[in-house]
Amino acid sequence: MIENHVLIIRHVKEREHPFNTALMAKLQINNLILLDSDNPHFKSIIIDFIEKYKPILIFKNNHSKEIEELEKNRKQNLILLDGTWDKARSLLLGNQELLGSLPTYHFSEGDTPKTIYKSVRKACAEEALSTLEALVYSLEYLNGESYESLLAPLSKVVEEQKKWASKDPS
Repeated sequence: MIENHVLIIRHVKEREHPFNTALMAKLQINNLILLDSDNPHFKSIIIDFIEKYKPILIFKNNHSKEIEELEKNRKQNLILLDGTWDKARSLLLGNQELLGSLPTYHFSEGDTPKTIYKSVRKACAEEALSTLEALVYSLEYLNGESYESLLAPLSKVVEEQKKWASKDPS
């Protein structure tokens, strides 16, 4: 059981995406809140989560630190942003008063785990991860245990997409 509390802030345009990895995470983790950016209680939910759980933000930017700087094996609560790179960045920029002061972390260059998602959805960079992958790898680093089973739904989607892509359209 995962004891970490997680808030995933999902860009409203991601809600209907067929490969919604934030929803895959929500369906598997009890301590996870999935918050759409058009929720009428959006700001109050974020404020309450921050006050109650003192989370870190997983997002690479000019001010973020490498996640490896954090102490391992401690219950660290997390906020992740769900959307394409541009959508996630717009969530952060549009909510600086809420998220701007959070300690922010990313995976170090060269240590970013490889994505299994790239073949299904175009990403802006090789080191880009789906929200589910970023969450799983963050939890694995912080808690010192494997959560690979949480990636099973994504692996299945990727496997099925590859089957369909390899079929002859004629």
